[in-house]
Amino acid sequence: MTNNEIGLIFFTALIVVLVSRIILLIIVYRKKEKLLKILTFDYVLQLHSDAGLDWDTLSIVLIYVRQRIKELT
Repeated sequence: MTNNEIGLIFFTALIVVLVSRIILLIIVYRKKEKLLKILTFDYVLQLHSDAGLDWDTLSIVLIYVRQRIKELT
């Protein structure tokens, strides 16, 4: 395995963990108001520092999560 393959596997796993963490929040908090309060700027900063993602990737993940929230509510 090359470094690129290892990096891709790590990045994919990181995204899966991040998205599954947010989806668990969706399951626990079904109401849209509560979810939008959770996805505040402080929470985004925590995700940014925990996952080590750059802002572009993090914004794509959050856009996806907000779309899923709208579909579920």
